[in-house]
Amino acid sequence: MNKYFLIIFVLLNCNKLFSQSSYSLLFNSSEFDEVIRFVYDDKPNNEQIVLLNYECEGFDSVCITRQKIYSISNYGDTMQWPFADRRNDTTFLVNRIIRDINGDYFMTGLGYYENNGPLRKAFDYYAKWNSNHEIIWEKFHIRPPDFNPFMASENIKILELINGNYLVGMTVTTVDSIMDIRYYFVEISPLDGIVIKEKVLDFGGYSYLQSLTYNLDSTKIMLHSGSAYMKECNRNTEGAIFLDPVTYDTLGTYCYNRDDDDPLKYWCVVLPYNAKICRDGTLIVAGTGRCINTTNKFVEHYLFAYKYDASFNLLSRKFLTNQDTIIDASWLEGLDINDNNEILLVGNHDRQIGPWSSHYSYIYLAKLDQNLALVSERYLGGDAYYTAYSMSATSDGGIVVAGTRFDYMVNDFERDAFVMKTDAGLWVDTPELLEEDIHRALVYPNPGKSELNIRTTVKQAVFRLFDISNRLLLEQPIDELITTVNTRSFQAGTYTWTITKAGQVCDRGIWIKN
Repeated sequence: MNKYFLIIFVLLNCNKLFSQSSYSLLFNSSEFDEVIRFVYDDKPNNEQIVLLNYECEGFDSVCITRQKIYSISNYGDTMQWPFADRRNDTTFLVNRIIRDINGDYFMTGLGYYENNGPLRKAFDYYAKWNSNHEIIWEKFHIRPPDFNPFMASENIKILELINGNYLVGMTVTTVDSIMDIRYYFVEISPLDGIVIKEKVLDFGGYSYLQSLTYNLDSTKIMLHSGSAYMKECNRNTEGAIFLDPVTYDTLGTYCYNRDDDDPLKYWCVVLPYNAKICRDGTLIVAGTGRCINTTNKFVEHYLFAYKYDASFNLLSRKFLTNQDTIIDASWLEGLDINDNNEILLVGNHDRQIGPWSSHYSYIYLAKLDQNLALVSERYLGGDAYYTAYSMSATSDGGIVVAGTRFDYMVNDFERDAFVMKTDAGLWVDTPELLEEDIHRALVYPNPGKSELNIRTTVKQAVFRLFDISNRLLLEQPIDELITTVNTRSFQAGTYTWTITKAGQVCDRGIWIKN
């Protein structure tokens, strides 16, 4: 039996013009790995919905994944849905949940029979629940015969169509080869779950669905793809594939890594990334950026954001974080846009190649205005190795982010799932308390040698560096996003730093010189 402890930190921040709240939840288990695969902000109910997977229950020949669905209030109160993820020899795994205009929930996922061995027969699962978390209907759909008996579904997306139906899109891999990837689309009636239309698209190669949107005049459906072949670019790259909204036939493509974006850089957009339509009639594409500078051949790592008009003219671009540190976007969902047309990004900062880490990392949170100017950024972590899987903008201007926390010094190859909701200032608590490991500044490289950089959106502040005896060694005014300090004269060792604004310490940390 899976036993876990739920650790909750909640703070109601009353120092705003309107009520805001924040929380941090840790699903702390000693038995299995947990991953929150999806998080959704349920604005009408002022709560979040999360899908928590317990990976590999038991260690027999067949790995069974268990799932629970929770609603979490803005104050951290949790309520489990009465969702039966296992019924006799069949397991159901929900992948996406949305809420329709009637207040009902539509969910989609995968079901599979467990007694078929490694080639478990799979089917698509659709369900409708009312606002009281009661099932209205469930539907099970067998895929077309050109699929193998079992094919894994990845990156399932839901697009609410103009005609009122749902379009469920996903990338599907065969059991024979993870390189054999196809796109599968199913149009579903929201009234009874009847499949109206389905379409299989095979572009060849290693290609994953990243987002599913309309284009800006709603005349085409855009399949935002990873590593699809784009003939306009003469190479495999990330880009958009335009589909006919009636037949779902391919109408054309657009490459996000066009050579004319920047003559000094190429191949910036890589997996994962996401796309969203702004309320000002523009398209935002944002996520993992790895740019090769043609001048010095240096690979620069960023979170990026591009803004396009209806004709795919690039209106603006923004690169975030320091380029000498490996970073990628939140693995499943890393982009959202709130009601104020602010753009929220989540990424994983200071990544390590390989299945298990040997250092600590951060989750990066950023808020941009509609012109892609940086409003604020925060760094969550530094006390373990964090991985963000999903995020959503919240109705009070904050972010809810879900992922895993792994401390290689403590956890013994076992990850714990977490959910964290910030307020509009991207805080989980007040800046003066800092009870959570959320930082408004990043000091890097760490460890460092001859210099350190302070990256922060705090202005008119002071950076101070102290030795192990708490003796003040350096005092540096901060008025820019990045401030560089010469540390050649300092001896190797451990130092502490603070950032002070208006007489109050708003962030602190440790810096090590080699």
